[in-house]
Amino acid sequence: MRKIASKIINIFLIAIIIILLGFFGINLFNSLSGSDNTSAPRLLNVLTGSMSPVVKAGDMIVIKKVPFDSLKPKDIVTYRRGNILITHRVMSIDDKTVITRGDANNVDDEPIYKVDIVGKYLFKIPYGGYLSNALKRPYVLIPILSLLFIYIIYGYIEDKAKKLPKDS
Repeated sequence: MRKIASKIINIFLIAIIIILLGFFGINLFNSLSGSDNTSAPRLLNVLTGSMSPVVKAGDMIVIKKVPFDSLKPKDIVTYRRGNILITHRVMSIDDKTVITRGDANNVDDEPIYKVDIVGKYLFKIPYGGYLSNALKRPYVLIPILSLLFIYIIYGYIEDKAKKLPKDS
């Protein structure tokens, strides 16, 4: 039973490490490359339910800059309206403008221009926005990293203790 619990803890910790490295790696890459001018995927936290039930508040979405010509109705895009990023579905599109609407909304948005489009929705990470926001807080991140450090040290000490010769 102890071996099973140990394996579950190891899998859980490896998953946390992969998630942390992924969040930090993509965010670091985006900040170093000036994320608006790159074709690298971006992670965004969803703040409202305007795209519910497809994308809910608290989800994290991954978007990628794509050529304007590749967009078509029913695609989900993220666009800039002033200082705000909005993710809605394309309802219609012409050479210069795009009409969008949130799936949970009854009215189309004001037309946007192709220069305002930041990227196209690729996929979501359910509840990833909550996790991302939590990991940005030191009072959450420090205990997690501390427990991870203690677990690694404990595993190292336990491994060394097993290798010590036993007294007869």
